[in-house]
Amino acid sequence: MRILVVDDVADARDMYARYFRFHGFDVLTAADGEAALAAIQHELPDAILLDLAMPRLTGWEVIRVLKGSAITHRIPILAISGQDQREWTLQQGADSYLEKPCTPEAALRELARILRGPEPRKH
Repeated sequence: MRILVVDDVADARDMYARYFRFHGFDVLTAADGEAALAAIQHELPDAILLDLAMPRLTGWEVIRVLKGSAITHRIPILAISGQDQREWTLQQGADSYLEKPCTPEAALRELARILRGPEPRKH
């Protein structure tokens, strides 16, 4: 399973990447939205952990590009941000949202949840 971790803060990006690798994921990283879109052109990830407030191309812009593409629209995106922008972010197309500070454990749990898809309804 391949995860793309996108965050302009190197320490945060490295922390998530190391944690996910320790748990058996193949991890790609990008320092901003433009680098994320470039990485996706070479290797499609199974899911994306995406910071929202970044220079050059924001996480919201990345979400709109990915969800607007026939090739990438189904890739689950977990957005993370220090801003309280949950509703706006989900409206833009993110599959889930966690507010920073966000532990790697919480991010992994949420990525696992969105990768499983919606829970079946009980009748």
